[in-house]
Amino acid sequence: MKTMKKLLLWVALLNKRLFCRPSFVVLLLLMPVSLLLFRSAAEGRGAMVRIALSVPADAGKESLSLTEELTEDVGVVRCILYQTEEEARRAVREGKCDAAWLLPADLPEATRRYAADQTPFLTVVEREDNVAVRLAREKLFGAVYPYLSYALYQRAFSSSPALSGTEEETIRESYLAVASQGELVVFQNVNFSAGVDLLVSPLRGLLSLWVLLAALAAGMYSLSDEERGICMWLPPYKRVLPLFAGCLCAAFDTALVLLLSVRLLGQSLSLSAELLSALVLVLFSAALSSLLAVVCRRAAVLSLAAPPLLILLLAASPIFFRTHGSRILTAWNPVTVYLRSLTNPRFLLLGVLSAGSFTVLAPDGISQNSNDNSVVIKLAATFNIIQIPATVIINDKVYKVTTIDQNAFKGNKEITDVIFGSNITTIGKYSFYQ
Repeated sequence: MKTMKKLLLWVALLNKRLFCRPSFVVLLLLMPVSLLLFRSAAEGRGAMVRIALSVPADAGKESLSLTEELTEDVGVVRCILYQTEEEARRAVREGKCDAAWLLPADLPEATRRYAADQTPFLTVVEREDNVAVRLAREKLFGAVYPYLSYALYQRAFSSSPALSGTEEETIRESYLAVASQGELVVFQNVNFSAGVDLLVSPLRGLLSLWVLLAALAAGMYSLSDEERGICMWLPPYKRVLPLFAGCLCAAFDTALVLLLSVRLLGQSLSLSAELLSALVLVLFSAALSSLLAVVCRRAAVLSLAAPPLLILLLAASPIFFRTHGSRILTAWNPVTVYLRSLTNPRFLLLGVLSAGSFTVLAPDGISQNSNDNSVVIKLAATFNIIQIPATVIINDKVYKVTTIDQNAFKGNKEITDVIFGSNITTIGKYSFYQ
């Protein structure tokens, strides 16, 4: 019980320390703003491809039905209805839309002419030929296919002497009976069967990258504290724990916002899948951030390394498009592991193992003196305030700090104050020489 209270107290103190940082508060407040942008995209205002639709004023019910089907189906391709063909073409010329689809007034008659002599009945105007526009064409072809297949079915009846006199209603009933016999293709996915592609998910992907950004920010805060001498009372090998704990708390706070965001947008899966994947993301992000903080050693260096790292992970992650990177890059990418772990439990284990592989090594700053129960501190880091502790603990044993090594702070002009421990007896040559 006491251990739990102590743990909760530590968590509360670490969170208080984080929320005292204005930049961290701003980082959290920006996440709801991003959520609103994603909601806008989900409603279709942020579609990847915008299509201008045009249908003549005297269009029949089939053409109007096709127009309604295309405009109601909102996704990465958004269709916008314009009053005239000229307005649709102008929208493409002015860059408001990527393409214009000009539909015929009498769709059944147009498809019958195509079935008879392959006369084109659709006009497509495009600004440029790219992958996104080509994918958008599939939406048009899929919507027109039922009308065209029925025209070809009618053509088969009229071409046969024995069936040429069949009434339209009979042909329609026969066609519907054939068309409703079953699915042509059965789709299966090795990871999930819900029909939702979680890999190409801007909401989850970018918010999970945000979790890593928060953990990196916590790492910068810890390095900044060390540079100010706040952690000097701790031996170097014990400074890793508060560093990791700070990154863990920052990642945990932002992961809560991530879970709330996907819940509000209706993209959440089962509670167990969401919680386990978020936990892996938190551990992975905290471990990676702690490792980078130890390697960089200074907040300024980590702040320079963070943007290229985030850009690399963004490019290598299946956020907007599927990526096929190396296995090493996949295993060490928190965003990819998180997205895949939602539907593939094997990536949960991969995430834990990858987080564990980021072994944080403490800097070599303490060595035991063989003459007595004392230690020699060799500090090469740069601090504004240097506080030499009176004792340190190594392997559960208490040692006196008696000596500052020679040249320890030689040439360091950023030091403003030095606080000596009570057991200091020897200051090495040129230890504070400017």
